[in-house]
Amino acid sequence: MMLVEIIVGKNTGDIALATALDYVAWIGKTRSWSRLPVASFANRCVLRFTAEGLEMPDEGVPRR
Repeated sequence: MMLVEIIVGKNTGDIALATALDYVAWIGKTRSWSRLPVASFANRCVLRFTAEGLEMPDEGVPRR
C-alpha cells in the first residue's frame, strides 16, 4: 500500500509529527495525517465500503 496515514494524538508533539512525515516521505510513500481518528481517510473508505455491501441486497444484487 502506498498510503501511510498518521493519526496525531492529543499528546503528539510537533517534532514527532515532523519526524513521522519525513520518514514516510523518505520511504517513498504517500503521507496523510489527521488529528481526528474518526475522520481518517482509511476509516471513511472502510465505512463507505461496508455501507455499499449492506445496501447491495436491497438494490437487487443476488447473494452468493
